[in-house]
Amino acid sequence: MDARATAAPTTVASPAEPAPEQPLTAKNIEAFDAAQAVLAKVIASRRFTRASQGEFYAALSGATPEQRREMQRELMKQVNHGEIQYDLEGE
Repeated sequence: MDARATAAPTTVASPAEPAPEQPLTAKNIEAFDAAQAVLAKVIASRRFTRASQGEFYAALSGATPEQRREMQRELMKQVNHGEIQYDLEGE
C-alpha cells in the first residue's frame, strides 16, 4: 500500500487567512471605552489638540489592533467630514 494514501491529511492555513480573533480582555474593553470617551470630548470641542492626541493614543495602548483601527477610522471620518479640526498647537 502506498504510504501517501495512509498518511493523515495535513491542513495548513493560507497566508491570506487572518489569524483567529482572541477574546477581548477587561483591559481591551477598558481601553476602548477610554478612547471612545476621549473621542467624544474631541467631537464636542471640534478640536483635536496635542493633549487630546496624547490622551487618545494612551487610551488605545491597551486596545487590540482591530479596536485601534476602528477608533482611528472613526477619528479620520470625523476629520474628513469637517467635524473635527486638527489643532496640534493648542492645548
